[in-house]
Amino acid sequence: MSEQSGTIGMSPTASSDSDLFIEKMKKDGVIKQSVFSLMVGIGRDQPSKMTLGGYDLNQYAIPG
Repeated sequence: MSEQSGTIGMSPTASSDSDLFIEKMKKDGVIKQSVFSLMVGIGRDQPSKMTLGGYDLNQYAIPG
């Protein structure tokens, strides 16, 4: 049995012959776009959030 770290590489380019995680999800029809967004929260009042296949400007962008 092999150990799993739970780590996913989100590199925009492949460093080997293997498929990129985000590109594989798009190719398999799981997501529409090969993009992801990440919001790092502050404490319990603002949890961190990761979105695969898109982004929510209302959630992540600062009005200005």
